[in-house]
Amino acid sequence: MKKLLGILFLGLIIGSCSESTTKEESSLTENTAVQHTDSLGWINEQIIKTPNKSELYLLKAQYLLKNRDLKSSIAEIDRAISIDSTNLKFILFKADALYEAKDLLDAKTTYLQSLKIDQANIHANIQMAWISLISGLHEECFQYANAALKVNQYIPEPYYLKGLAYKELGNFKLSVSNFRTATEQDNDYLIAWLQLGYMYDTAEDTLAGAFYENALRIDSNNIDALYAFGMHLQTWGISQDAITQYQHIIRLNDGYHDAYYNIGYIYLEMIHQNDSAIKYYDKVVALNPYNYKGYYNRGLSFERNNQIQYARADFEKTLELKPDYTPAAKAMSRINGN
Repeated sequence: MKKLLGILFLGLIIGSCSESTTKEESSLTENTAVQHTDSLGWINEQIIKTPNKSELYLLKAQYLLKNRDLKSSIAEIDRAISIDSTNLKFILFKADALYEAKDLLDAKTTYLQSLKIDQANIHANIQMAWISLISGLHEECFQYANAALKVNQYIPEPYYLKGLAYKELGNFKLSVSNFRTATEQDNDYLIAWLQLGYMYDTAEDTLAGAFYENALRIDSNNIDALYAFGMHLQTWGISQDAITQYQHIIRLNDGYHDAYYNIGYIYLEMIHQNDSAIKYYDKVVALNPYNYKGYYNRGLSFERNNQIQYARADFEKTLELKPDYTPAAKAMSRINGN
C-alpha cells in the first residue's frame, strides 16, 4: 500500500493553526513564508533577530524537510516545541515527518503526544489507525478510525482503514461494507473502488469489473486500476479488452514488463497467435533478462511455430535461470523426443 495510501500532505497540516499560536506569529508566517521559505539565509537572519519566535523554527523545519534533510528538520521543529510545547501544529509536523521517514515508533509516540492535547484531532487519529494497521494491531486500528469518525462521520479514510483491517482479518462482509461506505462518502475515492474490485475478484464475482471501471472513471491513467481491470478481463476470457488495458499501460510506461508478459500470454494461450506472442515475450526478456517464465513462454511459442532450434535455446535458458523448473525440463524432453 504504497502510502501506504494514507499520508496527508504536510502542507495541509502546517496550514491548520493551533490555539496557542499568537497573532504576531501567525502574521509572520502568513506574510513572509511565501516569499522567504526558499531562502534559508533569510530564515536564519530572522532567528538571530528574534530567537524566541517559535514559528521561525517551523519555517526552517519546513525548508529542511523539503530539501530532504529530515534529521535537521526534526531538530528545528524540536526547538519550536521547546518554546511552545502545546502547539499542536508543531507536534503534528514532527509526527508527519517521522511517519514519512517510516520511523513509525517515534511517529506513534509523537501522534500520541498530540492526542493528549486534542484527543479528537482527526488527522492524528487517522495516522494512528494507519500505524496500528501496519503493525497488525487491528483492534487499535478500529479504535482510532472510530475516534476520527466520531468527530466527522462523513470522511472516507477511516472507513477505508477499517475495510483494510477487516480484509486482513478475513471478514469479507465487513470489509466490503466499509469500502462501500468510503465510496458513499466520496464517490471519487479511487483506492476504495480498487479494493472493492480486488475483493470481488477474490470471490470470483464479475461485479469486480464495475468497480475497476469506477476507479478508471476517476483516473483513466491509473496503472494499478488498468492492470487490475486487465487481469479481471483476462481471467474471464475477454481477451481483446484485456489487451486494450495492458496496451494503455505500455503507452504510459513502456517499461512495465508485466503488461507485455500478459499480452504475450493472451496471444499464446487464448488467441493462439504465436508470432505476436513471441514479439511480446521478446520485450519481456529484454526488460528483465532473469524472467525465466518469459523465456519459457517464448519457447512454447517457438515450439508451436515449429521453430525447434529457438524453442530449445529458450528452454535451456529457462533451466539455466531456474534449474528446478519442471515445465521447462518436460519441454526439453518433449522436443528432444524423450
